[in-house]
Amino acid sequence: MNNRVTITFSKDFVAGDSMGFYYSDPSTQTSGFWKFEWVNGTAGTFEVQVDSATTTTGETEAIRFASAWTNSLNGFTVTQPVSGNDNQVQITSQTYHFVNVLAKYANTGSTMAIPDDYNYALSTVITGNKITYEHKESLNIPTADNKYLWRSDNANEVKTKHNLNDDRIGALENDKANLEGGNDFTGSQTIDGVITVENSTDSVIGSATLNNFGLECSRDPSYIRPISNDDKSLLLGKSDANWSLVSVFASKLDILGNVVIGTSPTTDPPTEKLEVDGNALVKGNIYERFVVTSSQSSSQTLSDSQRVINYSVTQNGTLVIPTGLSNKVWEIFVTGSNQLTVQTENSNITFNIVHNGQDNNDVILANHSAKLIRIASNSYVLIK
Repeated sequence: MNNRVTITFSKDFVAGDSMGFYYSDPSTQTSGFWKFEWVNGTAGTFEVQVDSATTTTGETEAIRFASAWTNSLNGFTVTQPVSGNDNQVQITSQTYHFVNVLAKYANTGSTMAIPDDYNYALSTVITGNKITYEHKESLNIPTADNKYLWRSDNANEVKTKHNLNDDRIGALENDKANLEGGNDFTGSQTIDGVITVENSTDSVIGSATLNNFGLECSRDPSYIRPISNDDKSLLLGKSDANWSLVSVFASKLDILGNVVIGTSPTTDPPTEKLEVDGNALVKGNIYERFVVTSSQSSSQTLSDSQRVINYSVTQNGTLVIPTGLSNKVWEIFVTGSNQLTVQTENSNITFNIVHNGQDNNDVILANHSAKLIRIASNSYVLIK
């Protein structure tokens, strides 16, 4: 995008007057300062020859300044006059950004004086002089001149006062800057307030707000995610900076991969859904859910690996108790419209029945549950 500055000369300069341009080069991340001085006689590099004034005020300065710029700097498009205005010079660059323009009349020293109340006009005392910035991509004023950065509660006032034709400049309210479009920040930045990020093109409405206490998200769902799949690590803390406590407040916690506790998943990757390196204390029961579906046989043999049995086969089925089991308790749920009969593998296995609401037999009715308890070796009680 072109970066353009238009200078309107409303007075004739004399020897000793000068004009300076702060610029930045985003491609090389550098900045600098160009200074033009008005001189009598033959003009050299970065010098503007004083000449007799024409009947149009500022026309001579515009002509001489355009010539001086062309002779001193390459890679610019210099236009004079501008849209029929003989006292205007327009300078366009596809490389450099103009970030500040200063002028000093009757400068008698080697260093340009910069008024503290400088307001982007060619002079603070001559009415009508002005500089118009077009297609500004940033206000990257060098560090030494940060005193010229501005802020206002009225964005239109800012743009009108400084002739900044950029709709990305928003009002500053409650110490918060509204930046729209692509904006890059380099170096260390300290913000007193909050940062809120919204995306009007997102089909899901919501925002993320960074406070001094953490991150708040209103979008549903919200993410902390890598830009590519399965090749990045997310670390909460590090080896010499551990969190003293990490609490997860959630109604549900879904973990799709394997979980390891007590060792490093990178040096000792887990192969099971949960691995614990060290002792584990569980205050309660641990069950393995065993689901019998219509794709399986209607006759199933009980095992120690089964703790909770969901029977949902679309036909009556049988659950066989073998010898030699060591588990104590099995939970049995029968869903659908069919029933499940509990049988023993042989006569060496016995079980008694305790019934409440179901018949006194070995059948668990559809949409009912039961509990099978081993009370001794090969001896069980079925409570249903």
